[in-house]
Amino acid sequence: MKRKNCNSKGVTLLALVITIIVLLILAAVATYSGMDIIQSSKLTAFTTEMKIMQTQVNDLYDQWKNGEINKDEVGKDLTYDTTVQNQANNVLIDELGLENNFSDLTGYRYFDQETIQGLGIDGVEQEFFVNIENREVISYEGLLYDGDMYYTLNQLPQGLYNVDYDPQQGLQPSFDVSFEKIGDEKYRITISNIQYDGYIDKWYVKYQEEVADYWNTTEDMSFVVDKKVNYKVYIENGDVKSEEKLVEIVSEEFSRAHGEIDIEFLSGKTDNVTNNANAPILGTNMVPVNFNSSTNTWDEVSEENWEYSYINTPKESKWANAVMKDSSGNRTGYFVWIPRYAYKITYYDDSYTNILGYSDARGIVRVDGVEYIGGENRRKVENNYIVHPAFTNDVEVGGWDREIEGIWVAKYEASSKEGNSENEQGDNVITKTVQIKPAVKSWKNIDIGTAYTVSKNYSKENSSHLIKNSEWGAVAYLSYSNYGIGKETKIEKGKRVDAGTYYYYTGGDDNETEVYIYHVNKSTIGNVYGIYDMNGGSLEYVSAYLDNSDNQIIEKGKALVDAAVSNKLQERRTVTTYEVDETGESNRTNNYKLSSKKFGDAIYETSTSADNVLGAWQDAIAMYPFSNLQLFGRGGFWGNNYTSIFYFNCENIDTMLNSFRPVLIP
Repeated sequence: MKRKNCNSKGVTLLALVITIIVLLILAAVATYSGMDIIQSSKLTAFTTEMKIMQTQVNDLYDQWKNGEINKDEVGKDLTYDTTVQNQANNVLIDELGLENNFSDLTGYRYFDQETIQGLGIDGVEQEFFVNIENREVISYEGLLYDGDMYYTLNQLPQGLYNVDYDPQQGLQPSFDVSFEKIGDEKYRITISNIQYDGYIDKWYVKYQEEVADYWNTTEDMSFVVDKKVNYKVYIENGDVKSEEKLVEIVSEEFSRAHGEIDIEFLSGKTDNVTNNANAPILGTNMVPVNFNSSTNTWDEVSEENWEYSYINTPKESKWANAVMKDSSGNRTGYFVWIPRYAYKITYYDDSYTNILGYSDARGIVRVDGVEYIGGENRRKVENNYIVHPAFTNDVEVGGWDREIEGIWVAKYEASSKEGNSENEQGDNVITKTVQIKPAVKSWKNIDIGTAYTVSKNYSKENSSHLIKNSEWGAVAYLSYSNYGIGKETKIEKGKRVDAGTYYYYTGGDDNETEVYIYHVNKSTIGNVYGIYDMNGGSLEYVSAYLDNSDNQIIEKGKALVDAAVSNKLQERRTVTTYEVDETGESNRTNNYKLSSKKFGDAIYETSTSADNVLGAWQDAIAMYPFSNLQLFGRGGFWGNNYTSIFYFNCENIDTMLNSFRPVLIP
C-alpha cells in the first residue's frame, strides 16, 4: 500500500511539472501573438494614415497647379521651433538623404495636428513633413517595424504594404499618365487614377524610351526622366499587368498661322490681375497731353484732366499720351504708355472655329495640354496667362533690371532735330539730336550702333534706349488684342510722300493735321491715341542680335555688343541676344527654333517659319537672322507688299536704310 501510495504521488508531481511547462509555452505563444497583433495594428494605422494624407496632398498639389493656393502658405515652416528643425534634419537629411543641408529643404513644410485639422482631415493622429510640389508625404516620427524604421509608404517591403488579392482571369488594371516639364530636358511623369477590381496597394511602374530595348522599374508613381523623348509606360504587380501607354513628351507641331491674343492687366509691379490698366507714370520733363479734335493738336493738361482709357473693345481705347520737353519748354518727343499686362495666345485653324493649341504659361502646347515647346522662364498668373517679359526683371528674355509698371514707347519713328543730310554718312553720327515728332522725315542712313547710342543719349534720366524685341512685341500684342486695333483689322501701311527718295515721313504724311485726319488707321489702335509707323513706315532696328560671334557685329555694332556682354546689369538690360544653333550658324531654321526660348517678342509665337514670305501673322515676311545677317528688322517698309506689325527680317550690319524708335522707363 505504501509503495502504491508513493507511486501515486510521483505521477501527480510529474503531471504537475508537465502542466506548468505547457502553461509556460502557451503563455509565451500568447505573449508573442499579442506582440505581433500590436505590431500589426501599428502597421495598419501607419499605412492607413499615410494613405489618407497622400490623398490630401495630391488634392493640394492640384489646387496649387491651378493657382488656387500658395503651397508655401500651407503648413508651417521647418524652423517652427528647435524640435521640429532637429527632427527635419534627422528624418529628411540623415535618414532619407533628400538634401545635403537644411537650407536646401526649401519645398518642405511641417504639418502638425493644427494644420491637419485646419484642412478638415479626420482619422489622422500622426504629424508629417510634406512637399506639395513633389507630392511627398513623410511621417514625422516614422514606424519601427521588425527592427527597421519606415518614414514613407514606398519604404515598406512589398509583403507588408500589399494586401492579399485573388487575381481574376484576364483582368487588367487601367491608369492615367501625365507629365510636366520641371527643368531643362527634365520631365516628371505621374501615374494616377489606377483602377483594378482586385485589391493591390503597391504597383511597380515599368518605363522605357519609345525606341529602347530595355525597361526601367520604379516603385514611385511620380518619377523624373531627363530626355525629351517619348516614353512607353505600364504598371504591374506579380501576374497582374496593365497595357502599355505612350507618353508623348515630344508632340507634333501644330500650325501657329492663326491666333487670338487675350490680355489681362496687372496691378502695379505685381502679378495680380486687375480690371484696370496701371495709370501712366510720368518721367522727368514729361507732360500729359490730350488730343484736341477741333484743332487737330495735342494740348498739355494736368494729370487730373488727363484723358486715357484701356477698353476691351477694338479701336475704342485711348492709350495715354505724353510729351517730352527740353529745358526751354520745347517739345522733343511724343510717347505712348504701354501698361504692365499678362497675355495668352490661342491658336486656331484658318476658319477660326477649332482651337489647335496655346502659347501660355505652360509653353506652346496642343489643345489637349501636351507640350510642344517648354515653358521655361514663363511667369504664370491665373488661367495660365504669362506675365509679358518686357515688364519683368528677367533680362534674358527681354526684361528690365527690375519689375516695372509700364513703358513709354515713341509714338513715331525717330527723326533728328537738325534734319536729314544729303548723303548717307551725314546722318550716321551721334552728334545729331533725337526727336519724336509727326510729319517729318524719319532718321535713316544710320547703322545699328549709332541708333543704339543716340537712343540711349536722348533722355538718360528716363532710361531711354533703343526699342527691344520684347518691347516691340509688347506693343504688337496689345495692338492685336481687343484693347488695340483688334485681330480683324490690319494696321495700314505708312505713306511715302517723296516717292523718288528713300526718305519716309513719320505718321504717314508731311502735314501733321492730315496725320490725324487721314491716317488714324496707321496707328496701333486705329485712332490718334495709338503708336504710328509700326507697319510699313521705315524698316526699324531693334536692340537685339544673333549672338554668333561674327566679326562684323563685334566691330561695327560695338556699342550694342559691349552692352550685351557688360558685367553691369544696367547695360545688359538694354540689349537682347538670341542663341545660335550649335551645329552651324548658317542654319537659319535651327536658329529660329532656338528663338522659341524667348516669348512675347512677336517672332516665334506669331509666325510659322524662318524663311517664308508669308511666314508671319497678317501675311508678312518672316526671315530669321543667320550667318552675317545677324540683326532684326521689324515692321517692314513702305514699298514692300508683305508687311505688318509682326514682320521680321534679317539685316546686315552694313544696312543703312532703317529707322528706329526709343523707349523710356520712368
